[in-house]
Amino acid sequence: MKEYHLHKSPLPDGAEQIFITSAIRDEEDKTITVEEIFVITCIGDKEVKARIDIANLIEKIVRTPGGNIPTDNYDKMYELIDPVTPEKVQLQNQIDLYQHEFDPETAVTDDLIFAADMAASCHATDFDTIVEELLNANTSCNK
Repeated sequence: MKEYHLHKSPLPDGAEQIFITSAIRDEEDKTITVEEIFVITCIGDKEVKARIDIANLIEKIVRTPGGNIPTDNYDKMYELIDPVTPEKVQLQNQIDLYQHEFDPETAVTDDLIFAADMAASCHATDFDTIVEELLNANTSCNK
């Protein structure tokens, strides 16, 4: 049987947010399935309403392993969600962000080495000549 649950949350500056969750409770299997979440945000005399289809949301998550936000954009995402994220979670998010920067799978070191190798192969360099020119230039400056 479908049932509804209401959760009310105060926001800064007198704003309010209300969450209404629809769920199906199966007494026989002892399970609860959340079907949708309605979010109503009231700021003064303005109201914004949204409906989150949980089944659709889960389907999209399952089809996108690793998420659909590139790790390069996590800092921008954290800026958006930090105001409503507990401080402990914010700190963990920052640690995760730094770990992604040093993660060998996402490191750019290999890319930079490859680029340097490709650049060197495109423009063969005669290092003996360059060293000789540098040494000659240095001695001419000292005269």
